[in-house]
Order: sequence, then C-alpha cells, then structure tokens
Amino acid sequence: EWSPQDFYANTHVPDPSTVANLGDCHLPFVLFPFQARTVAWMLKREGVQYAGGRLADVAQPTSPLFHRAVDALGTPCYISDVLSQICITPPLFDMRGGILAEEMGLGKTVELISLIRAHAQPPNMLDNGHLTSCGATLIVVPSHILHQWTNELKAHDPGLRVFTYTGVQKWGDREPREMAEYDVVITTYNTISREVHFTQELPTRVLRRAPVNKPMRSPLVEVSWWRVCLDEAQMVESGVSGAAKVAQQIPRVNSWVVSGTPIQKDARDLIGLLPFLQSAHSMKTWKKISRPTYKRLVAQIALRHTKELVRDEIALPPQTRVVVTLPFSPVDQQNYNDHAEVMARECQLEGESTDSEKMRVWLRRLRQACLHPQLIDGTMVRKRNPGQLLGVDQVLQSMVDQNEASIRSEQRALILSRVRQGHVLAYAKSVPDRAPQALRRYQEALKSAQELVKECRDELAAVAGAGVSSEADGEVSEDELDKAAKGPEAEALRRRAGARRELRSLLEVEHVCLFFVATAYFQLKTEKEALAAGESPTSELETLETAYYDRAQAVRTEILRGSRARVNNVMTKVKASFSPEIPIVPELPDVDGIENRRIVDAFFELRDLLNAQADALQEIRQKVVEILLQPLVDNDVTETTGEEYESSTKTQDDLYVYELWHRALIAQRQATLIGQRNTLVNNEVKDAARMAKDGTGPNPELMRKAAERLAALQPNDQASLRGVVTEARSLITQLEWKRDGGAARAAAELALTEQLLKELQDITSHQMKHFGELEKAHDLFRTATNVRLDYYRQLQGISDTVAPYKESMDDKLDKVALVDLERKRAAAEAQLATLYGKRRYLRHLQAETDVDCGICQSELTDGVISVCGHQFCRECAGQWFARSRRCPMCKARIKKRDLRPVSHNQPRELQVKEVAPSGITTAAVGPVGISAATLREIQAVELPRTYSTKIDAIARHILWLRQHDPGAKSVVFSQFTPFLDLLGMAFASLGIEFTSIKNKNGTSMIDEFLANPAVEAFLLPAQSNASGLNLVVATHVFLCEPLINPAIEMQAIARVHRIGQRRATTVYTYLIADSVEEAVYEVAVGRRREHV
Repeated sequence: EWSPQDFYANTHVPDPSTVANLGDCHLPFVLFPFQARTVAWMLKREGVQYAGGRLADVAQPTSPLFHRAVDALGTPCYISDVLSQICITPPLFDMRGGILAEEMGLGKTVELISLIRAHAQPPNMLDNGHLTSCGATLIVVPSHILHQWTNELKAHDPGLRVFTYTGVQKWGDREPREMAEYDVVITTYNTISREVHFTQELPTRVLRRAPVNKPMRSPLVEVSWWRVCLDEAQMVESGVSGAAKVAQQIPRVNSWVVSGTPIQKDARDLIGLLPFLQSAHSMKTWKKISRPTYKRLVAQIALRHTKELVRDEIALPPQTRVVVTLPFSPVDQQNYNDHAEVMARECQLEGESTDSEKMRVWLRRLRQACLHPQLIDGTMVRKRNPGQLLGVDQVLQSMVDQNEASIRSEQRALILSRVRQGHVLAYAKSVPDRAPQALRRYQEALKSAQELVKECRDELAAVAGAGVSSEADGEVSEDELDKAAKGPEAEALRRRAGARRELRSLLEVEHVCLFFVATAYFQLKTEKEALAAGESPTSELETLETAYYDRAQAVRTEILRGSRARVNNVMTKVKASFSPEIPIVPELPDVDGIENRRIVDAFFELRDLLNAQADALQEIRQKVVEILLQPLVDNDVTETTGEEYESSTKTQDDLYVYELWHRALIAQRQATLIGQRNTLVNNEVKDAARMAKDGTGPNPELMRKAAERLAALQPNDQASLRGVVTEARSLITQLEWKRDGGAARAAAELALTEQLLKELQDITSHQMKHFGELEKAHDLFRTATNVRLDYYRQLQGISDTVAPYKESMDDKLDKVALVDLERKRAAAEAQLATLYGKRRYLRHLQAETDVDCGICQSELTDGVISVCGHQFCRECAGQWFARSRRCPMCKARIKKRDLRPVSHNQPRELQVKEVAPSGITTAAVGPVGISAATLREIQAVELPRTYSTKIDAIARHILWLRQHDPGAKSVVFSQFTPFLDLLGMAFASLGIEFTSIKNKNGTSMIDEFLANPAVEAFLLPAQSNASGLNLVVATHVFLCEPLINPAIEMQAIARVHRIGQRRATTVYTYLIADSVEEAVYEVAVGRRREHV
C-alpha cells in the first residue's frame, strides 16, 4: 500500500556541503545556507542557474516518467506507463517549477521572495499567442494569511510592487495588461474559486449579430504569467475543486506548489497537484502512475528540508512535546461509561460482526465525551442547552434527570407488559378461569401504577412548591418559559413542566389499568361459569365494574383538564367577540350630477355587492360559531365510545369548509373595498372546488355549494370602493380646472362631487375599520379550531390505549406471546435494577459525602454499588460475592449484573510523557518536561466553577502560566470547533483573555492576538485551515485531543515552532486515561512516524 513515506523519503535534499551560487541577486535580506541551496535548486527547476555572476540556461533533464528498457530486438528504448508511450531517444522533461515542501516554519515565504528577486522574466519574452506576456508572479494563498503575506513582502523586500486581486467584479473593465505593472499579484483560494465560471473559453462560432455586451472574463486567464505559486497547496490537492480548476487554467510559464504538508493521508494525495504542475496531462493520466515512476518524479520535482536536518544552521530553540494523561472526574467518568455501554449495545461489540458506520459515529461521540458531555452529538444535554456552557453540577443534574426519565420509561414498560399478559389470558377461550387470571394481572399492574402516580404527585408538589396543585393540569406555557428563559425562575419552571408531563404520562398508564380492571369485572359478570363456581353476585360485580369505570373516567378527566380548559377559554372568547351584525353600506344622499353619474352608478353596484357579501359573512360566521361552541365530547357525563376522534371528523370537515368559505368571503370583501386580491386564498378555493367536483376532500357537497356562492360574489377585477374614491378625486381636479376657466356649470358639479367624495370617504373608513375586526375574528376561529382538534387528538390517543387487544378471541392460549412478554418483563426488571443502582450513585455524587466499605469499613475510593444501595471495595466485593449471592448489609439477593462500578475521592494524579517529534516516547511515565512540583501547582489552581475534566485542566494550566510565566501566550487547538466555543465560554467566565481566527462578525482577530499583550490564548480550530499562520509570539501549544491526521497536528505545532521563534516552546497533548483517546493516540503515533 501507498504511504506518506513514498513521498517524504524520495524528496530531493541538496548536499549540505554545497555552497549555493546565487550570483549578484541583490537580495535585501540574508538567507540561511539551506535556504540559499533551496533557491539555487528552484532556479534550476525554472531552467537557469548562476554562472560567472550571471544567469545561464540549464539543459533540460530527461523525463522521470520514462524508464529505460530493451525491445524484442534488443534495441534500447524508453517506456512511460503514465503516458502509455514508447520512445527510442530519452525524452526531455519540460515541467518548469516544482514542489517546495519545506517543513513548516523553515521560511518558504522568504525562499519564494528570493526566487522572485533572483529570476525575473527576460525582457525579450514574447507574448503567448493572443495573451499578453506578464512578468508578475501570481501567488494564491489561504484567506486567513493574506494579510500576513502582504506584510512579509513589505518587510522583506519593500521594493516589490505588490497588488492584491480581490475578484473580477471589483476589477471591472480595466485592461488585463495592467497586471504586468506589478512584480507580485496576490489573491486567495476563495477569490479564484468564485471565478470558475469566468475562466471558460468563449465560443468561437460566428453569430448573425454581434453580442451587445462582451461576456465578463477573469483577468487571471487573460495574461500569461511568468510564475504562479500555490501556497499551502494542500487546500486544493483534490484537483477537482473550483479553486483547483481555475488554477489549472491560468496561463503560466513556471508553476510552483508550496506546502509543508503536501501529503495528508498517503502519497497519492500528490496526484491532485500534478495537473497544475504539468497541465498537459489530466488527473486521469496521473492516476496510472506506478510507485517506481512516482519515486523518480518526486526526486526530481520536490525538495524538502526538515528542522532536524538543518538544526545546526538555524539554531531554532528546542521544542518539548508532552503528553498529559488525565483521569476522568467521577461525573465525566459516569457519563463516558453510560455512552460506552450504549455503544457496545448498539454496535453489538460482543457479536460476530459490527456495523463500521455506527462504530465511526460512536467513536466520534466517545471522543466528544472526553471533552465535555454537552458536546456529544444527539444528546438531550446538548439539545436542551444550546449556546450556553454547563458546569459539572448542571451536567450531573442532567444525568440525574435523564436517569429518572429512563427509570420512568422502564417502569411504564413493566406495567404495560403486565397488562398485555392479562390481555393474552383474557382472550384465550381454552383457559377456563381466564377472567380471574386476567383480573389478577390487571390489579397487579394497577397497584404498581398507583404507587408511581403517588410518587410523581409528591415530586410535583416538591418542585412546584406550597400552594400549587399536584394534578396534571396547569401546564407551563411557552410564553412563561420564554419570559423566564434567562431568569432565575427558568430552571424551576422547566422542572415543573417536566414533572407535570411525567405525571400525565403515568396517569395514562393508570387509566389503562383501571379501564381493564373494569373490563375484567364485566367479563366475570357475563360468565355464567364463574357465577356457578361461587363468585360474587352479579350486582356486586356490576358495582365494582361501574366503580372502576368511574375511576377511569376521573383519571381521564384529570389528564384532559388542561386541554379542556384551553378549549373553554377560547370558546369564551368566541362568545364574547361574536357580533352577528356586520354593518351594511348605506344609501347615498342626493348628490347626482351629470359629470359624476358614472361614479355614482359604480358605487351602487359595489354597494349591492358589499351588502350581499355582508349577508353571506353573517350567515357563515354564525355556522362557524355554532360548530365551535358545541360542547366537548367526554365531559363528566358523557361516556367515551373509543371513536371520539373519528366522530368529530364529520364536524371537522364541515368546519374546514366553513372556515375556508369565511376566509374567502373576507378576501373578496378586501378586494371589493381596496382592490387588493388574495391570490393564495383564491388558489386554495380553486383547489378545494376541483377536489369537491371529483368527490374528494372535506364534505364535497358543501364545498361545491360554497364555490358556487363565492363565484356569485366575486368582484370585478377592476372595480373597488377605493377605485371609486380615486375617480372622484380625479373628477374634482378636472372640475376645478373648468371652474377656474369660467365654466358656470362646473362650479355646481364641483360642489356635488365634493359632497360625494366626502360620503364615499366616510363609508370607506367605516367599512375598513370593521374589516380589521373581521380578520381578528377569523384568527380567533382558527385558534379555536386548533385547540379543539388538539383536545380530540389527545382524547383519541387515550382511547387508543384501551382499544381491544384483538378483533376476536383465541381458541388456545397464545403461549408464544406470553413467554415473549415474560422475557420482556424480566429484561425491564434487570434494566430497572441497573438504573436504580445508577440513581443511588448519582445522588451520592450530588451529596458529595464520604463513604465507607460495608465489609471492611475503610474509606471507599474504587468500588461497586449494589442495587440495594450498599457500597463495597472492589476487592471486598469480589471475595464476598464469590461465596454468597446476598448483600452482607441487608441480605437482599444480588446478581452480578446488579453491581455497578463507582469511585469516590480517588487520587487524581496526572501522568506525563515527553515524546520526540517522531512520536516515540523518550522517557518513562513520570514528571518529565514538567516537574512533579509543577504538576501539583497546576492541579492546585483554584477555579470558581468546574466544567469538565479537559476544560478544567487546560484552564488551570493557562492560569498557572499567567502566574509563573507572565506574558506567555498559548495556542489551543482542537478539531471540534463546538468544543472551542465551550472552552471560550469557560475562559470568559474565568477571566482568561482569548481570541480566535475570526470573531462573531467574521473579522480577523489574528492581529489582536499578536499585538495585544493582555490576550493569553488563541483558539485555533482544525477546520480553519490555519496552515501558514505565523504565531511565534506564542510559546505553548495545547492539543485538546489526539489528532489522527498527523499533517493537521504538524500544521498546528508549526504555528509557533518556526524561524523567528526566540524562545523554547512546549506542546501539550491532553489525553483521558482509560478512554478511547489513548487508542486514538497510539494510531496517531503510528501515522506520525510515516510522515517523519
């Protein structure tokens, strides 16, 4: 298989003993010897070298794509597996440029500037066909280092003429040849990726008419560049991105790829860059390359120095890499264990095969669990607390709440499985005493349900406080939660709402049990065999049946009380707001004239239409209100039939048609009054009418009638009352002109028309005022409809829970179903036992009390907790339960699965390893690189609030640096950007000044970190593509988690360990002991060795 070493082991390394000859370049800065050798090599790759103080051409080398062979006749030949060619003479290699793959921090920018200064375009360079020859060097860089590049160019060679290209839109209609006025043109990958559609060749066909506007073309492809350089080229190594496509199309003489990590995964990553270096060959061609050809190619076109190779020349301060292994805090350990258990269950780790996709998802979740519980994808802790950082106490409370919810869920499942066992027996004809047996199981389930309901009522009373009802109604509204979202009452309101939801859920279970107990008594009453055997008299059974049905009714009433109250509240509003009278449009006084006769006639037509609409609105409103004010089914005197939701369907269909009819009439009245058409409503009516014509949709017959009547009341498209007013205004203006011109009749006509206008305005104002009330009434109708529908939906849901188990009785007992239910019941009991043990442990963590072993009476640090709540040392428990299966404290029977690991006040000592750059450990476990005293000091730093094991450790370390290394700056790196957001919140609360690449407004904050001495930390996400960033002001790098991709890790470290660094640097990799991070780190070490 291909590996990164196929590239790194074959790159060209100039002989250190060689003295580079750069002639008289007049460089404004001094190069290190290795940099001078690199520049000399780059000149050769561009076909020149210095000889006698002047540039001279270098003979082209032979192509590495060909290897020597002998044909069948014994004649020497040259074969290329990449190009599928064979030659008699050795072909030359015409690729000008190459790959500058210096390790990060060795001054690739300086080397490139030296090349620009040392090898300018010859003055006699001819234009490339229709393209203007441009002697500038085009440099494409990541956006975040654009400013850094311009500063470097200005600092190292102020004489260079530099232009920053920001896109074809801002370039405008300037001539592309203006690019030739500069020495360097710099742009970004984001900019050129947006120009992918402005680089295509224009069609050459002859059009009948010349285009009016010439299509816009990017100036980057309108000139032939002397040199094009892709800095941090790993960003386009795929070769298929928009930026890569544009880069390949830019005309150029010399092509350079600059990257400290051109290989991210394996050596074939380079294939995506080769089409840029040798544009004559496509990606498909390069993919055929063999390993021997690849090695020859890399040796010829790529150069790489490492810091290790040139350390004697650059005297770079030493860098220490330290791996800090942290033990989980008890809360984080419990959270991690919970997710690990779920992962093992979902991924079937104990089975023969596992789902690799699920494993990848869970690997990510477990890695997130090592950082902060709130970070884990898909958890309720994350969903319920967006945008805020939870402390350890809040995380622990969330874990307690989640465990309680799991307990309630299993309890409900256990009760309902008992009910279903009763169903299986009740429906078995072959069981002679099926009714008594079913009744016994229903009663057992009822007893358990009532106990849980009592517990839940007590919890609700405790949460809600004194004087607050412990019933299931009184639901907390969304408005209340929104108002208290940031206030001190927010948590109390949410807990109260949660407790009421839990009570309502348990009441539904109690209702099921009560209903089927009553049903069992009904079955007993109707079975003559049971009476013959000496059972209770029929009257007594009937009394019991009625009593349990009444109790079920009472529970159902409590469940629905909140919904019923909302319906009644809206119904009261409907009654109060309903006004049967809709004002009609009155007659006009005698204002007829000759000139305004047409306007008066138009008004009369509109008046008749508006009054007809008013009559129709009054009629339909009455229908809607009658339906909305109908009493609810299942009140205290109405017995449920199990078909409540279906029985309301007919009424609901009628209500839908009447509401649409009402809304359409309002839309028609709006169009008649002001001329504004409601296209949405009109289209909805058309669709409903079309469905009704086909016999589908709600109440087709009524809908057809509505469509017919609506068509008769539809106003003319051009007619409206506002239009009539406008015509009257226009006529008044005309009459004023005529009056002023001396026309005698015009004055009389003007007086009549002015009076007409005043009447029209009063009528319009009055109608529009009432029109707003119509819209408000319709909104209220819609709200009333929704709350009634929600009530019936809840009622139907309750009815579904007591639906018949089967359509008909079973001839024989369904033993398979009975066994399956028993198995599920046992599984639920086992799961409950585990959850009860977890509950006791979590409550103990909340109490933070010391615990002694129940056997040896010594203080407990690492042990187990039983389902009965007693705790023992792990060693004591192992010896005791090897001989006995009963708890030594309470004698309860204990199974092995009932024991859960716990830890209390366990010494949390950090483990430290110092590692070499290759990732090989150079020292044993112990305080290496950081002394034991320093470790104790860091651990002793007090925090006002704790968040998670990782966040606390990093925060303590940076606060310790503030005290012992004032002014020190740190770079904190993580591949989980949301974790850096949480870390930033923690830093803000702890008073640690920090910045990131960009703030919330998208403004770059790099200069703030470099220049502001108060800023202590720079949060650097892996997704920011931080390659090339110069952060030598920092001396500490914190890797929040092990990084599997070594290229990303090396890029992160190289932000501080580079030429220009004057102080020793330290890299801290934080790991969690006994977690997935340790395995990830071992994988990362193996991959890092392949890169070094």
